[in-house]
Amino acid sequence: MIIFIKRQNALKEPMLNLSPFKYSKFVIGTILVMIAMMVTFTMSIMLPMYMEGALGKTSSVAGLALLPAVICAGLAAPVGGKIYDKFGVKFLIPLGTGIVTVFVFLISLSKSDTSLVHLVIIYICMSIGVGLFMSPSQTHGLNQLPKEYYPHGVAIVNTLQQVSAAIGSSLFIGIMSAAQINALEVHHATNEVAIATGFSTATLVVCGFAFVGLILSFFFGRNISQVKDKEQVGCTTR
Repeated sequence: MIIFIKRQNALKEPMLNLSPFKYSKFVIGTILVMIAMMVTFTMSIMLPMYMEGALGKTSSVAGLALLPAVICAGLAAPVGGKIYDKFGVKFLIPLGTGIVTVFVFLISLSKSDTSLVHLVIIYICMSIGVGLFMSPSQTHGLNQLPKEYYPHGVAIVNTLQQVSAAIGSSLFIGIMSAAQINALEVHHATNEVAIATGFSTATLVVCGFAFVGLILSFFFGRNISQVKDKEQVGCTTR
């Protein structure tokens, strides 16, 4: 990556212009999108593992339990886009990241006897929070860039989305596995309790990342002139 960055900065016409990183709000917006991807991908992998291992549900039930949250997140995204177009991000992004932080924390309190319905409702609320702030964060971040940097900004965000999803799921599942092994070997817990402990520990770390996003959202909120042609990038949230 270091060689790539040096090479791109040295080229007269770089394949990927890294100048968008000079714009602080673009960087914050990109980090918020990365956190949203980390939370979404990680929970979509860890929750079925927890439901099957700790709650004793079948893989079909675990998969179907995620469906309502996915639908709600899809419905929340255009709503977030409309709120962004009308009011900007001053309250929208802190609201979305706040919802995610609170409900990820509530998920982290899950135990081996947690009700599946209770878990599904909390996950739905968390997914709505992600739907509210993810697309507006990307849009507002890109809107900070000069027009000639838009393609490079989009390429950067799309790349880092995939990188963050991969790193996040690996990191948090690693934490889950380590905590699970510790519960089995040190505390001699049952397999169900150990899986629930691992899930709770990893989700608490996810909550920490969401809280970082909440802090950053307050530095992200001041609107630029939204007269800056919404059609250029803004309406992608719709």
